[in-house]
Parts: sequence; structure tokens; C-alpha cells
Amino acid sequence: MAALGPSAMFVVAIADTAFLPTAQAVDLLILTQAAAAPSSAWALGFFAVTGSTVGAMILYWMARTGGGWALRKGVSEQRITEARTKVERYDALAVILPTMIPLPLVPMKLFLVAAGVLGVNPVRTALAVVFARTVRYGFLIWLGIYYGEEAWNAIRANAWAAVAVFLALLALWAWARRKRG
Repeated sequence: MAALGPSAMFVVAIADTAFLPTAQAVDLLILTQAAAAPSSAWALGFFAVTGSTVGAMILYWMARTGGGWALRKGVSEQRITEARTKVERYDALAVILPTMIPLPLVPMKLFLVAAGVLGVNPVRTALAVVFARTVRYGFLIWLGIYYGEEAWNAIRANAWAAVAVFLALLALWAWARRKRG
């Protein structure tokens, strides 16, 4: 990756988001490249966010033009119903969480496909992806620059604490939303 430069991340991110799920390969590339070459880390992040957004919109448009059959391919009816309910309720905001946080139980592609099938506004969907990926990749770049080669160890050592804080914030947000009406 270093030999090809940050722009190679654009192609990798498109492929990862639209076609081939690579189990956080982009995250690992960003983290390791930010640690190895901090001077080009933010350019790498730009290309990763841009490529991921292009890939997300390819998937979105395939779902929008392909119809509901895309939702049923290899996904349980329960997960489809959950995704559909969330997208119908939260619109493009439903895409942010699965795009920002790599949770296996909340696959990003499922929410993008649901957004496409349900006809969520494509501009709002793209902006949700840009926001979520900027936060995610920006955090990984910061870790790579700040911790260097120890970044991955820092993630592993603090993963449960980060998940706990995230879940607490999510619960607080849900509670505030219910209180508001």
C-alpha cells in the first residue's frame, strides 16, 4: 500500500464497501499506514472516506434499482425486518451507526441496501456515510499517528472499555430521545 500511495486506498475502499466484505481490512490498512507514514495519513483518510462513500452509493443504487430481492439474499427475515424498521424510523441516520462502528451484528451493507430499497434520500445517505467514515477513519488515523506501531495493542487493550462507553452513550441518547417525546 505504501508503494502505491494514499490514492490506492480509494479503490480498496470502494471494493470493500460495495462488493467484497473484507472484515475491517481498510481499518487495518489505515491504522498501519498512519503509524508507518504519519505525513500522508490524512490524505489516506480522505481517499478512504471518499472511496467508501462511492462504494456505499454504488450499493445503495444497486439496491434502489434492484428492488427488495437484494435484501433477501443471504440475510434472515428477522434482520431484514429490524433494518427496515430502523431505516423507516430514522431515515439516513440509521446508516450512521453501522457505518461508524464495525459491529458484526449490525452490518453496514444491510442498512445501505435497506436505505436504497426504501428510497431514502441519496444525498442524506451519502452525507451519513461521509460523517460516519470520517469519524471512524479519523479515529484510526489519530491512533496510528499517536501510538505508532503500538496502536493495534492499544485498541485490543481498551476495546471493552470503548464498547462500554459507546453503549452507555447510546443508552443515554435513547433515554433522552424517549423523554423528549
